Amino acid sequence: MRRGARAPGVAAGVGEPRPGPTPALRLAAASSGVLAAAALVCYLLAARTELVAVAVTLSALYPVVPVLVGLTILRERIARSQAVGLALALAASVLVVSP
Repeated sequence: MRRGARAPGVAAGVGEPRPGPTPALRLAAASSGVLAAAALVCYLLAARTELVAVAVTLSALYPVVPVLVGLTILRERIARSQAVGLALALAASVLVVSP
């Protein structure tokens, strides 16, 4: 094989140094880790001091958060069936949590 030629199947750029993460990306990653740790501590405290059924029901709504972020920040649109599902999930949570 001649010098400088690549073997078949070897991607270009292999072995070349990649740039490291930017300071903004590092801050976002660190913030994400801190928020995740705080969420776990809050869940632990809720499970110890409140009814476990309430803590578990509210924590089961975690998929709603990315949807709300998409709606508010990213201005995404959701289908009618998705809106009905969100409303039913929130209504069910209220019914389970209320005494």
